[in-house]
Amino acid sequence: MTFCTECGVDHHIADREIAAAADREVEIVRLQASRDIQIAKINASASKDIAETEAEPDLARAEGVAEGMSDVLDTVAGGGEPPVIPGGPPIVVEEAEEAEEETPDIEPPPPAEIITPPARRGGYWGDR
Repeated sequence: MTFCTECGVDHHIADREIAAAADREVEIVRLQASRDIQIAKINASASKDIAETEAEPDLARAEGVAEGMSDVLDTVAGGGEPPVIPGGPPIVVEEAEEAEEETPDIEPPPPAEIITPPARRGGYWGDR
């Protein structure tokens, strides 16, 4: 603080109060920005955890389907034994027999009647 040598009053007190108020506002904005960043990090982490949790059943199902398809393909190709379901009978995959083509005994429909439009008489705007 500096006091005036002539009157003894601090003439720059208003300037220091304005600077202190500006410093407080800057600090408040800095704290709010820090808070917003922390909230964004928490939300991102929660979103990631939720997405992973929701994806686990879909992933397990896809892996099961892929494993089942692999077992069936191996069995059909003759490269493996039929898969066994715990507590159930073994799965037996039979080769499909080639079916003979059967021709249906359906009579063809009768020929359609050909309908000819009536002859037009001359005229420009439909003098019929």
